[in-house]
Amino acid sequence: MFVALGSGLLAFLVWRLLGQDMVFALTAAVSAIVIACPDALALATPTAITVGVGRGARDGVLFKNAAALEATARVNTVIFDKTGTLTEGRPTLTDVLPAPGVSETELLHMAASADRPSQHPLAEAIVKGAQERGVEITDPQDFDSVSGLGVQATVDGVRVLIGNRRLMERGGGRGDSDGSGRAAGDRRQDRDVRGR
Repeated sequence: MFVALGSGLLAFLVWRLLGQDMVFALTAAVSAIVIACPDALALATPTAITVGVGRGARDGVLFKNAAALEATARVNTVIFDKTGTLTEGRPTLTDVLPAPGVSETELLHMAASADRPSQHPLAEAIVKGAQERGVEITDPQDFDSVSGLGVQATVDGVRVLIGNRRLMERGGGRGDSDGSGRAAGDRRQDRDVRGR
């Protein structure tokens, strides 16, 4: 380990004495440490994953975890079906499919109000879509973002769950309020279904 750190320090000093700037000298030092370290692969893999996730995030590509990033090495075809995500760089609200007995305005009011504090791109698309349609949005009470599942909040005294099927099952909902199977049908059409 001392040999690796020593070689990094030596590389840094040599490049600085030769007149290179700080960034170049630090890059050379880190490279020397990684190469000289007997555990270079153990250091290189997490470093590469961190750099890959960070670079993707800067370019608007989000990976759920490191395993998802690693899996992209085996991908040979990519098909996109997300309105607005590729054309504008952000998702947009295209369809509102309320259950029987619920108006489109009421559904948008509840969903946008519950999603208002969220920073998730899909939540922002719902809020913006509701605003564009002139729907009133109120501040929710008891807002909670449930990692990997969605959000839950209280809007106008009504408990609202917005997210995937696991959140609906966990919260006591079915994902399709009329039992029609609409949620399952829309999932087959690759749409995000949100209901209360």
